[in-house]
Amino acid sequence: MLDLPVADGAWAGAASLYSIIHLTPSERATACDEFARVIRPGGWLLVAFHVDSPEFPAGAVNPLTSWYGQHVDLDGYFLDPGDVTAQLLASGFTLKARLEREPIDGAEYPSRRCYLLAQR
Repeated sequence: MLDLPVADGAWAGAASLYSIIHLTPSERATACDEFARVIRPGGWLLVAFHVDSPEFPAGAVNPLTSWYGQHVDLDGYFLDPGDVTAQLLASGFTLKARLEREPIDGAEYPSRRCYLLAQR
């Protein structure tokens, strides 16, 4: 997401589902710029991310050291929807839809989630 190996305007759209949560704020801005570069005018971007959870407020980072029994060194950021929207707008996208939802009990990590649909 930080240096996509495709030409400018090569894509009609992209989906970034729970991947920007592993980027620092400056890396997220770079990713938004890269999405804007590779998505042609009129194209679409769908972004999904964790907002908060009982353990972590928006803006917090969860440093993971174990995942499914494996050792990892991975940060997971809980993101404020307004901050992500601002990054998308700064990169030239227009927000078309925003959905926030509660977690599905017993089926997924207990975090509120946000989905942003933006157009280039």
